[in-house]
Amino acid sequence: PEIDLPGHSRALIAAYPEYGCTPEQELEVSPIFGVSRDLVNPLPRTLAALETIFDELLAIFPSPWIHVGGDEAPLDPWRNSAEIRAYMESQCVASAEAMRTRFTAHLAAFLEARGRRLVGWDEIIHYGGMTPESVIMSWRGETSGIRAAAEGYDVIMAPVFPTYFDYAQDEGSDEPLAIGQATTLEDVYAYEPAARWPDKESFARVLGVQCQIWREVILDEQHLEYMAFPRVCAMAEVAWCAQRDDFAAFSERLTQHLARLDAYGVNYRPLAGPRPWQKGGTGRKAYQFRFNLKQALVAFDQMAESGEPPAEHLND
Repeated sequence: PEIDLPGHSRALIAAYPEYGCTPEQELEVSPIFGVSRDLVNPLPRTLAALETIFDELLAIFPSPWIHVGGDEAPLDPWRNSAEIRAYMESQCVASAEAMRTRFTAHLAAFLEARGRRLVGWDEIIHYGGMTPESVIMSWRGETSGIRAAAEGYDVIMAPVFPTYFDYAQDEGSDEPLAIGQATTLEDVYAYEPAARWPDKESFARVLGVQCQIWREVILDEQHLEYMAFPRVCAMAEVAWCAQRDDFAAFSERLTQHLARLDAYGVNYRPLAGPRPWQKGGTGRKAYQFRFNLKQALVAFDQMAESGEPPAEHLND
């Protein structure tokens, strides 16, 4: 389970303004997706509330891993808050970045004391504060995962390309609405985490891979199944098998598995393309040109390699 902190928290702050950076301002839950500058604050009252929330979460989920997010959180709201600046001064914390380190360290120690391991998106590497048992989930390409493993952290590889399945299954207007351009079935099958890894010793830190399906533009459960299948079948082979180079053999095995999906009534995308009723059409499900995923991945990797502060460049 994941509770994303300190960013992606506008809904929490809308309900409890005192945990935000501008408690005197009334916020509404945002009707749109994207990066928000509405961060929870790092003050003691908020940390106490987060501990209560996590204690309730831990009582429900026995998982040894608890995800605390950590992505897409530009720190200007902390810098601009007089209350937060005063608290930082009282604690001899010199910068918002150092405060972010303390914030992560508090969550990591809290979870470790309860026998759980903190998991965070790769931006947390920039700030630090993790315990040695923390796990880094590398989504901005592979560079951050390689760095995290070299520093001794366990890693889960989840790069935007090709593990984000809210991107289209193929190019062209027949596809339904997606967040961006195509990640094909063959792209997923061809993904090999070890291919760019510099050494076997640090690669042993890779716990596995994970695919993501964010719901911002996915309209219903049928749309969700279409975006997931059969790409998730290819991802299963990435996770379970050594390096693969026979897409034709995989496709033959997959054809047999699709019969099982038919039996379960799964609305998967056929290998030949979408069925007539699965196409985007001209309504709100229509395909929209957005941006090139492979180019975005190059940019993400460059950010990770440069050491640029995560999310500080992003607009509201």
